Amino acid sequence: MISGEIERHSTSNVRFGSLRRGLETLACMPARGKEEMASPHYSGCTAGGVDSDQLLVEANDSTRTLILNRPKQLNALSSTMIKELLRCFIAYQKDDGVKLLIMKGKGRAFCAGGDAAVGSQAVLDVGWKWGADFFGNQYFLNYIIATSIKPQVSLLTGIVMGGGAGISLHGRFRVVTDKTVFAMPETALGLFPDVGASYFLSRLPGFYGYHISPFLIQFKHM
Repeated sequence: MISGEIERHSTSNVRFGSLRRGLETLACMPARGKEEMASPHYSGCTAGGVDSDQLLVEANDSTRTLILNRPKQLNALSSTMIKELLRCFIAYQKDDGVKLLIMKGKGRAFCAGGDAAVGSQAVLDVGWKWGADFFGNQYFLNYIIATSIKPQVSLLTGIVMGGGAGISLHGRFRVVTDKTVFAMPETALGLFPDVGASYFLSRLPGFYGYHISPFLIQFKHM
């Protein structure tokens, strides 16, 4: 099903097809973190399993709950976390035993976006390719979520910013609370509102998107 969605985009068939095959290979790789498998929060991603405690997975019958687990960093997306989310989402598309996905964050934030501090340092230490790989994986994750055949419910309690919006708003269902704080702060860092924000911001009622995109504005109690 992912293949059909990707191949309908004729301008990038080869590039996305190759990336899809590579990521599906990644999803089938054996897990390395045996200690995580002993955790009560760990259920595996059906194909491969979770290799890092930055992402916890709980299983309840046909439901899988993905828990972003970097509370001290407000669950900011790391390269490891993005790769593990990709591994799980790709595996679940093939698993008939998984009917529903729930995503939430541990602590007072759902997700504060990409980890800009780690990312900027990694680019200085490793080079521009690190950034290209990071954003390539992040944007492909957004695509997989947006075209997923499995319904995703995102529990947006606390801070939801930038990349955190990308891994949630493209899903089928979003649940906000009186503690939700939403913002797209990318422009303050010299970046355009990415992660597909031009799609969902332009569809917000009351022209909210026009205010969020060019300025650093937070919306509370959405």
